[in-house]
Amino acid sequence: MSPSRGLLKTLTSARRCFSSLRQLLSGERVTAHISTSLSPFTNLAYEDYLFRTSSPDAHTLLLYRNRSAVIVGRNQNPWKEANLPLLHARNISLVRRRSGGGAVYHEEGNTCWSVGMPKNEFDRFTNVEMVTRALRSLGVRSRVNERHDIVVDTPAGETLKVTGSAYKLARERAYHHGTMLLNADLAALSGALRSTRAQGIIDARSVESVRSRVGNVGIPHDDFCAAVKTEFEKLYNEGKNLEWKVFGDHTLEEIPEVKKLAEELQSWNWTFGQTPQFTHELNGSFHWSDVTVILTVKHGVIIEAKVEGNSIDDGIQTRLTSVGTRLVRKQYGRESVRQAVMEGMEDSDARGNARLEEEELSEWLSSQLD
Repeated sequence: MSPSRGLLKTLTSARRCFSSLRQLLSGERVTAHISTSLSPFTNLAYEDYLFRTSSPDAHTLLLYRNRSAVIVGRNQNPWKEANLPLLHARNISLVRRRSGGGAVYHEEGNTCWSVGMPKNEFDRFTNVEMVTRALRSLGVRSRVNERHDIVVDTPAGETLKVTGSAYKLARERAYHHGTMLLNADLAALSGALRSTRAQGIIDARSVESVRSRVGNVGIPHDDFCAAVKTEFEKLYNEGKNLEWKVFGDHTLEEIPEVKKLAEELQSWNWTFGQTPQFTHELNGSFHWSDVTVILTVKHGVIIEAKVEGNSIDDGIQTRLTSVGTRLVRKQYGRESVRQAVMEGMEDSDARGNARLEEEELSEWLSSQLD
């Protein structure tokens, strides 16, 4: 779904007014930015760039949509938060953002808003209340709950969450951003955020998402953007109209810093390598032994691995111990684990059953990791 013809014409005209987005940020204290891109990497990179380069006393509004993606918080464990096999099968992006909070599902029926401000002005209520006023102006009866989520109360007596939010604080700047469920595919949302591998993961250091019943508010993207901009102007610009500052995929070439930030967001080191330390226990049963595998993982790399069985065959126990040794310093993931187990099979052609055992173990263990 692309921007409507009217909005696209407005955005194209606005873009022609500026030779460089760098010029948009110089000397302006209140600005409103809107994206023509559906890339989560472009949009989150631009948000970070805006955060880093805006004046300490600036107020910024940013609105965008992404194609299907799961966005996890800065301190979350993606193996616990997302259904990684489903994401791979449906070509859904996984992105680690720079703010805290829980995992969210983005798609074109879900509009994202972001407000930047001086750090000393930040609180968790002001901007969600601003967005709530925008919804009310469009006839949506909404309110802010005790968790600072925006919710709607249905005629049937249900309370449905339509916005969750997160924030980032730095020395002088802050931003507060959130999602708005307009016309999202709620079944896809639920499936993408349900991990199939969370059982057995002992994770005391990452932030876990809080599950809530969600719903759509059923209003068009363009109407929502216009209403939020109006409320932003009232709150931060004395009600005076602001011209949209337009960015998109073209921005990657116009501003090298944005391109670099987008590339970092796509890297394994950022997406998985920033995961807080956790332990994963797996239990399998084979005709030759029951097997317990305990992996300690830090920054996406296995730092300790214990592989044990209950067989009375000393040879089996020795081979399992050897597998544990080979797993250390390998990336926590299907292919790297499979290769580590297979390393012990290179010279085992004459070992008969031993080779079959390692093949079975490799297939089972790699299938448990995404």
